[in-house]
Formats: sequence, structure tokens, C-alpha cells
Amino acid sequence: MKSRRGRRKREDSKLDASGASSTIRLRRKGAPIVMLTAHSGELSRVIGFEAGANHYITKPFSPRDLERRVKSLLQRR
Repeated sequence: MKSRRGRRKREDSKLDASGASSTIRLRRKGAPIVMLTAHSGELSRVIGFEAGANHYITKPFSPRDLERRVKSLLQRR
């Protein structure tokens, strides 16, 4: 049986491999970024923000909250 700590580390590395690299490419193009993910650990959030995310929303989420965050980002452009 794996420890919780080992499982979190593995999940965080998945985020780093998939979400963070895509975020960096989008950031270079000037696109606002909202990460919508099931990864709720602190390390995952830190990686997301360091990669350039403007917002980091974990599942389950409120569709109204997502809508407001996206509208807020678009108004800033």
C-alpha cells in the first residue's frame, strides 16, 4: 500500500508534466490562463501559479465562479 505522501507526489508530477508545460506555452502567447483541475494539493497549486496560471480552480467547482473568473480576466485585456 502506498502512503498518501507518495501518491500526492506522483499526482503533482503528473500536473507538472501535463498542465505546467502547456501553461508556459500559452503564457508566451499572452493568453489568460485558468487551471481547472482535480489536483487540490498545495504543491499542485504552487506549480500551477509558478507556471503562469492566473486562477487555479479545483473540482468540484461552481460554474458561476468559473464564469466570473473568466469574465474578470477578459475585462482586464
